[in-house]
Amino acid sequence: MTYVGIRVKGGVLSHDGFTLETAHRQETIPWDRIELFCLGIVQETIETGSPPPSVLRRSIRELTATVSGDQGADVPESPRVRQSTYVDFFVKGCEVPYRIDSGSINYRGLLKEVGYVSERNFRMLLGQIMEYATFSRLDDNFKAFLSRTRAGVKSFPNVYAFQQYCLDVWNALKRESSTPSPETREEGDVADHG
Repeated sequence: MTYVGIRVKGGVLSHDGFTLETAHRQETIPWDRIELFCLGIVQETIETGSPPPSVLRRSIRELTATVSGDQGADVPESPRVRQSTYVDFFVKGCEVPYRIDSGSINYRGLLKEVGYVSERNFRMLLGQIMEYATFSRLDDNFKAFLSRTRAGVKSFPNVYAFQQYCLDVWNALKRESSTPSPETREEGDVADHG
């Protein structure tokens, strides 16, 4: 199963929950309903045809071709890659997770103080979310990102690989929670305190 995460555009954090704004609605999700946060860095290829090369870039290419004597060669541009940091979070009773994109979320309303560096704002936002979402599980990437261990955060070649990773973590968590732990006893069992 693949999914398209419900994009969170903005919102407000409070003790009552995460009041989030999506393209279609605004809703408040109580913190105890958020079960899992998964983070990943996704490398997205941007089409080379858009936008067209700037006048400066075209002039430099022409000058380089003139100097090198290679008048006819039109060197194709290599594809541009955009690096995005996503957090998908799974909510009890929702079939599709929500997604926070560090590059497109509106931090005003979510943070007391918004800075100029998106990664700093994103880290502050995740830290504030963790102050409220004390019952939520975090994947290893999320923990590494918060602890500033960038090397410990997995990078994904595309959004589909990230989504599959999130689903794998989510399914493992569901299997783990459905397996009785050693402390769980059948009805009628008596705990040994002896």
